[in-house]
Amino acid sequence: MPPLTFTCTLCWRPSPPPSHIISPRGSARLACAPCYAALLDLAVCWVCGELVVRGDDLRVSGVG
Repeated sequence: MPPLTFTCTLCWRPSPPPSHIISPRGSARLACAPCYAALLDLAVCWVCGELVVRGDDLRVSGVG
């Protein structure tokens, strides 16, 4: 029996479980651990600390 893997939808490489599910409003994507960690590093707002995903309203230092 071959080992279980999934294809990361960010880097498109086969990866071992567990997969991380990224779901920005209706379209779910599977991410490997390194891509998920990199995405979280980029998605945290430096002002308020909240997780910001595509489509969310973004306010930068009172602008917007």
